[in-house]
Order: sequence, then C-alpha cells, then structure tokens
Amino acid sequence: MKQVFDYIEAKHGRIDCLWNNAGYQGLLKPIIDYPTDDFRMVQEINLVGAFNVLKHCAKKMAGQESGGAIVQSGSIAATDGTPAMCAYVASKAGLHALGLTAAKDVAPFNIRVNTILPGYIGPSDGHLWTRQIDLRTKSGSPYYKTEYNEEADRSIQTVPLKRLGNVDEVIRAVAFLLSDETPYITGANLIITGGS
Repeated sequence: MKQVFDYIEAKHGRIDCLWNNAGYQGLLKPIIDYPTDDFRMVQEINLVGAFNVLKHCAKKMAGQESGGAIVQSGSIAATDGTPAMCAYVASKAGLHALGLTAAKDVAPFNIRVNTILPGYIGPSDGHLWTRQIDLRTKSGSPYYKTEYNEEADRSIQTVPLKRLGNVDEVIRAVAFLLSDETPYITGANLIITGGS
C-alpha cells in the first residue's frame, strides 16, 4: 500500500483528499450458520484493508503543511445491527470506531477524518439493490420476506422518505466532507438514509 501512495505523491506532488471506499458484503446468513472463513474475509477487506489505506494516506498527509481530509465509507448497518449480516455489520462498526480514533490521532497534523453511513442506495433496477433483495429472500432469516417484490417493498417502507437514495447523493455528501466548507468537522458520522 505504501508504494501506491508513494506513486501518487511522486506524480501529483501531494495528496489532499481520500475517499476510503472499501466494501465487501459477504454472505447473508443468520449468525448460527455463518462460516468463519467468510467472516474473516469480510473483516480483512472492509476493516483491515480500509485501515491500511487510511494509515498510509494519513502518513503522507502528515508531512504536508496543510494536512488533508479523509472520508470513510461506513454503513448504517453498523448502528442498526442488520439481521443476517453479522460479518458486514461488525466490519462497518469497526470502521466507525476506527474513524473516531483516527480523527483524534491525526488532528495534530491538520487532517480531518469523517465517516459516511449510507442506507439503501439504488437505483431499484441496479445490480447492488437487486442482488441485496435477492440475497435477503434466500437468507433464511425470519426478518425478510421470501418473495422478491414483497421484500423490496418491505425494505422501502422502512425509509421515511419512501425511496432509495442514489449514488449522486452519496457523492455529494462525500464531496462536502472533503471540501473547504467543513474545516471544523472531524470525527463525525454523516447518516445518509432518507431518515431511517
């Protein structure tokens, strides 16, 4: 990972912003059926991977007089305890906690670290959403419907705004946290869930 940031620094002279956006959902299975190997892989990608990126980028930013800004991609699942997603929830809860500590550790170098917590993001016919609903219907969890349209409708009804968010809404939130408009915001968690 160090070589990646060495390359970026050599090519561009400095690193001002990072969107630390690692993510692997893993299986959807109740915890009593969840395989340890998959649990471990989710942590390796979502938490250890994000830690390595954060660490090496912050190290470069710490050598710059003006510091920098980092946004991590968490999930509202980290605070909701989404059923049948123990590995993902644990990894994003860890990332949430990592962000709180990192914000304090790098503040002396004028580096800000914030985390976004998105909820349901579409479009409704997009691969990520359709795959999520399909996996829920097959998870065996009593919290989810077994028919696709019923589960999709049930999920949307839990959102006060009664719709999926879209990728552009997430990007705008990240851009805001990385921008000069937020010089006194660090260690924050921005919830992007339509109110749920």
